[in-house]
Amino acid sequence: MNRIAVAQKLVKLARELVSVEFPTQDAMDKYLKEHPGADKSLHRVVKTEKAPEDMTPDEVEEVLKKEMGPAYKPQEQRIKEQTEKWNKRYPAKKAPQV
Repeated sequence: MNRIAVAQKLVKLARELVSVEFPTQDAMDKYLKEHPGADKSLHRVVKTEKAPEDMTPDEVEEVLKKEMGPAYKPQEQRIKEQTEKWNKRYPAKKAPQV
């Protein structure tokens, strides 16, 4: 499991521990009306999104772009930068001359 997936699961777990999620605003309003003492800050409406493993590569890139904002870089650029870092850290060694 990659770091992004682990982080997403941890964030989801933390949110579940402190809030109640509703699929629609109407559902949340109905619940709050039935429970007048409920703290509104601990309740929210969530939009259901696909799990990362069910998304196409383009959809994953779009989610990353939205979540990372200005820090976002296209996949090709991230791969190129990581390859350059790797090559600097571990330069290719020449074969010994016989």
